[in-house]
Amino acid sequence: MVTIETSPGDTGQRRPRPASRRAWGIVVLLFLFFTLNFADKAAIGLASHQIRDNLGITAGQYGLLSSAFFWLFAVGAVALTAVLRKMGLPRLWLTPDL
Repeated sequence: MVTIETSPGDTGQRRPRPASRRAWGIVVLLFLFFTLNFADKAAIGLASHQIRDNLGITAGQYGLLSSAFFWLFAVGAVALTAVLRKMGLPRLWLTPDL
């Protein structure tokens, strides 16, 4: 049997290491990227009435048009990421996903 000596008051639990400044910087950048990404997509929805009026389309047609835009955006981001990976640009392949 192995005995481990501890100091008085030591509960035997390790204290979590405080997060580094770099880790918190990454968290802040991710938060900003996700916020901008959401705002970009939400702006199109907020402008839907003006877009429909200017193009003279119905709500159903606008729904199809906006769905096509977002599906094309998603497929294009994945395709561009694959192309950049094949080109050997390891750091740039994240940019379409942001």
